[in-house]
Amino acid sequence: MPAYLQDLTGEGTGLPTSYEKTQVDGYGVMNLRLGIGSDNWRVTAFARNLLDEDYVGEVILAPEFGGGFMTPGNERTAGVELEYMF
Repeated sequence: MPAYLQDLTGEGTGLPTSYEKTQVDGYGVMNLRLGIGSDNWRVTAFARNLLDEDYVGEVILAPEFGGGFMTPGNERTAGVELEYMF
């Protein structure tokens, strides 16, 4: 194995590295946005991750620490926006 690949995998560096826990399964996230308004106003309701799906938002590989760091995805978020144009 070339030296530059050994450094990426941790092999040959003396570091016990395993990436088997950094594999992420596929997922789907549903967002929703509904609004109503006229010429000078608008009210909009929104939801992100409507079904509150648990998913991995980010994986940072760190062979120097023996694997990687995982960050969870965003939880369900909902809100209302009010807009007035003058």
